[in-house]
Amino acid sequence: MAINLLSQELKPKPYVVNFAKILKKLAMVSLLVFLVGVMLLVGIIFIFSQRTKAAISSQEALKREIKALQETEQRIVLIKDRIDKIESVYKEENATDGVASIREISRVIPEGTLIQEFSLEPDNTEVKVLADSLSSLAKFASGITGLGSFEKIVLKSLEFDPEKGYVAIFGFHRTKV
Repeated sequence: MAINLLSQELKPKPYVVNFAKILKKLAMVSLLVFLVGVMLLVGIIFIFSQRTKAAISSQEALKREIKALQETEQRIVLIKDRIDKIESVYKEENATDGVASIREISRVIPEGTLIQEFSLEPDNTEVKVLADSLSSLAKFASGITGLGSFEKIVLKSLEFDPEKGYVAIFGFHRTKV
């Protein structure tokens, strides 16, 4: 049993008590709505962060795949370029005559003489020769004149370099068969 020691004048009016009860219920509902809203917001943030992480990992996987495909594409382009070069070599006239010319010329190279460079064309071969002495160059010249497989041999240039020795460029023209 509860005893009310307050006087009746200090007792709250009934409409204030009703208003306080309504405010209490409203506060409870507002708190409940707020908690549900916070939970929904936290859930949405969590879901979006998970989707963002998944999208970033997917993007990284796609970047790695693109890089691998670019490397493959580069290899394919290089292979295609090599195939084109091989096809162009097959389309060119046969280089065996030029190689045979170089073999013939290299057989008559005396000691002290060196082929520095050569160029091969279908009916023409050009050879750059280094000789340490004029006698070595003369032996080379006499050796190539005795080959007989060239229609014409032309001395295109003759130079003397104190460090290298004699530098001569010969042009060999094949006989037509």
